Amino acid sequence: MIRAEKGKIEINGSGLDILADYSAITESMFEALVGAGASKDRAQKDLKQAFDFGLMSEDERQEAVREKLCNHPLAGLLKTLCDILKDEGDEK
Repeated sequence: MIRAEKGKIEINGSGLDILADYSAITESMFEALVGAGASKDRAQKDLKQAFDFGLMSEDERQEAVREKLCNHPLAGLLKTLCDILKDEGDEK
């Protein structure tokens, strides 16, 4: 059994039961993503990325997020905007 409520996860049962629940959850998440407008390919990629992310250590997750943010096409623009806002805040 897998139970999730307000960010707290409880997992009980045999390995097979847990994997069966996980499979059902994954199917429901896939259907929800597609229902929300994602393509099947995009939904599969997002779920696989979330799975891989879940297996990372906290340090690995932080580095992955930092890398994605720093390599984003808008990273330079966002840094400039943050610097401007910081400078305006310092002037007050």
